[in-house]
Amino acid sequence: MSNLRLEVDSNSSFCNGEQSMLNTPIIKFIHSIGIGAIGAILLLLFGTMIVPGERLLDLLPIIVGFNGLVTGYSLIDKTKGQIRAKYLWLAAAGLLFVLPIYFVVNTTTLVVFEVQPSQLVKLLIIGVAGVTAGGWLSNRYLQIKASKKDN
Repeated sequence: MSNLRLEVDSNSSFCNGEQSMLNTPIIKFIHSIGIGAIGAILLLLFGTMIVPGERLLDLLPIIVGFNGLVTGYSLIDKTKGQIRAKYLWLAAAGLLFVLPIYFVVNTTTLVVFEVQPSQLVKLLIIGVAGVTAGGWLSNRYLQIKASKKDN
């Protein structure tokens, strides 16, 4: 019988949470966008069972705005000081957050309407505004939390 001994170095990048590849700002950026986009798509799919298609198209900006807030809040909350130029990251997240929603709505038969290119521009503006507002709220919350911790 051989004695197999497995040693794990706690300083390795696989074990250390701070240096793990899954803990990079880019991964957190993609994760935040994915969570927001999937949430909006699920709300749309759920909405197709309750609301007629033309009415759901009217609710799409509200769904995008709300999930944009969640995306921005999540991005700032997850990165906590790891990124500089936060509002540039938030604006990029706002643009990239809307594109999967647009793709799913226009390419699947699960949703009974199509988003026109002029509506896409409106959704992009709402997405950027929602994500930026969510990031601002998260940043403000972290500042308040830090000031209370100091007292």
